[in-house]
Formats: sequence, structure tokens, C-alpha cells
Amino acid sequence: MGDSVRFGVDQVVAGLERLPAGPLAMLTNDSARLAHRPDVASRSALLDAGVDITKLFSPEHGLRAVAADGTHVADGRDQLTGLGVTSLYGDRLAPTREQLDGVEAVIVDLPDAGARFYTYVWTMTHVLDACAAAGAPVIVLDRPNPIGGDMRDAEGPLLDDDYHSLLGRAPFPIRHSLTIGEIAGVWQREHTPSLELRLVPCANWRRDMHWADTGLAFVPMSPALSSYETALCYPGICLFEATNVDVGRGTNRPFRQLSAAWLDAARVAEACADHERLRGLSLEAEGTTLRLSIRDRRAIRPVRAGVTLLETIRRIHGEHFRWATYPTVANPSGEGHFERLAGTRSLRALIDSGAAIPDSAFSVGDGAQRTSAARLYEA
Repeated sequence: MGDSVRFGVDQVVAGLERLPAGPLAMLTNDSARLAHRPDVASRSALLDAGVDITKLFSPEHGLRAVAADGTHVADGRDQLTGLGVTSLYGDRLAPTREQLDGVEAVIVDLPDAGARFYTYVWTMTHVLDACAAAGAPVIVLDRPNPIGGDMRDAEGPLLDDDYHSLLGRAPFPIRHSLTIGEIAGVWQREHTPSLELRLVPCANWRRDMHWADTGLAFVPMSPALSSYETALCYPGICLFEATNVDVGRGTNRPFRQLSAAWLDAARVAEACADHERLRGLSLEAEGTTLRLSIRDRRAIRPVRAGVTLLETIRRIHGEHFRWATYPTVANPSGEGHFERLAGTRSLRALIDSGAAIPDSAFSVGDGAQRTSAARLYEA
């Protein structure tokens, strides 16, 4: 495969990295596939390669990655491998000590969207906590960040301590520019130093690469995260989840359109025309729907774009716009959803005040965590 991008799992299947003898458990779902065989689930490929996986854990959306956002997922059995599956987005968020008894290590192979509030990585941190307590090593098979790893593209705000949840458990910015393996490394150093953690890195992935640069097929990560274009818009447009504006779930343009019965899309598009914070995007109005298209993927700053659209719609349609709850398994009341997404109370207050949003609202601080995480592959 030459210089083509390969995932951590590909390194194992090719015999370039070895995993310990089992029995092993695995946190994964159907969206974790081989890089050049998107028809092959990683758990199946590992079993075929002789890896002794005996039980599975699944994150939000379940093992098949098709359950609706925020809904309870029950335990079950994997139709592909016949293994039992414990849901970590149902009756529990972490494995129990008993479920880890007799396990030599836990493998983690999950994609990530590159947005701090995508829950898969935080389910992983619950597994890291449980494994640290049980004395079970963890092996993370890394995957590219689909919207790039350039640290200069990271956008805040950083997560405040008051808003730790399954949408974020550490002070990362919304667009974090890290891989899931790097996040595991940061978590281990800062929260579970006793944990034996091993990262199996990607091959031939560079930090400046977006998914479109890899030449690989994009496998949907969940029902709404269905394309690279969606993933690129998601860190900003997902903020509308906490409002009465629809983000396009269930359509062929999730997180790339906004709609409401009262939305004057043409007026919003005109108000945002040539706005610096929307560079790289074009807006198309069609009645009560505003569609977003990507013109220059490297120019896009999705958090800035999402906040700009949010404050513009709030200003133009103040009589109709409302903040809304968003009940989920992890937050049954749905209260405070915007603060959990944004990571701070101040952004909503700024939007409600009608004041201009300063550049400091998107600050990622001194970047110490991000810089130390980036050094993981250099060590």
C-alpha cells in the first residue's frame, strides 16, 4: 500500500503491530473499518487475524452505529461475530469491575468527528478510568481526525469545569485537532497515570490532512455524521441543537442546513454575506431553509461560522428564536444543553445580549495540552 494512509487496526492486521494474547475486550462499533477495505469491520478483521476478542463494548448509537442520537441502547449480541455486547450508552457509561475480570487488555477502535462534544472519545475515557481501577491495560488503535490535525485550526471556547459531561470531560476546545489516540494519551497523563496505555498509530497520516486528502472512503460514524462535509460543519452547526432551529437530521444534508417555519433564510444569508467568520462557506436560501456549501475546506472555521449564524438568526428573529432542551441518556432533563455544547455559560449570555462576539470567545488558551498531545507520535 506504499505511502497510503493506514489506521492502527491495519497495522495490526498486517502483522506490523502485535497485540497481547487474550482474552481481550474491545470498545468499537460498525463505523470502525479497515482503511482500504471499508466493507470490513475492524473487530471482524482482528478476529480473522487471530486476535482473541471475547467481549465487546459499544458507545452511543450502539454497535451498529444506527441508534438515534441520545437514545438508550440495550446490551445485545453481535450478529457479525456472535460476541456479547455491553452498551456503554444505556444502563451504564463504563464497564463494571466484574466485566473486566479475566480480561488481559481492552482494545479501543472508534472513529472521532474532531468535535469535543462528539461522545465516543468520552466513552473511551470512562473505559480508561475503569481499566485503571481494574489494572487492565488499554490499547488504542488510532484513526485520523477527519477535519485535520493542524493545531492552528483548533477553536474554542475551552470547556469550563462546571460543564463536564459526556459532551466533554476535559478542558479541550470545541474543534480540538487531536486524534482519538492523542486524547487517550492526554487523559492517561492527567487523570489515570497508573493506567498502562499503548497507542498503535496511523501510518502516513499528516496533521495537515483532512479526510478528503486521504483518498479513503468515508464511513458514516453515526446516523447524522454521514460525510466528511458534514463532519467539517458539525463543530459549529451542532450548537443549534440547543435551539428551536432544525439542523437537518434525517435529511441528506445533516448539519449543512438550518430550517424553521419562521426562518427568513434569504434575509439571514444577506446579513451574513461576505462575513469574515463564514469564509470558505457559501449560503443558499430556499424559503425557510438555509443551506451551507463548502467552497474552501481549509478556510472554514466551523465554530466561528456556527456562532455567527446563531447570533444573526437570534438578532433577526428574536420574536421566534428560542433556546431549547435536548434530553438524552446522558442528560435526561436536556437542561443546559447549549452550555454543555459550548463548554461555557458566557457564550449564550453574549448571544442573548446582542453584543458583538469577540475573537477571545474562540480562544484555545496557550495550547499546552494540544502541544503535548501532538508530541505523542514524536516520542
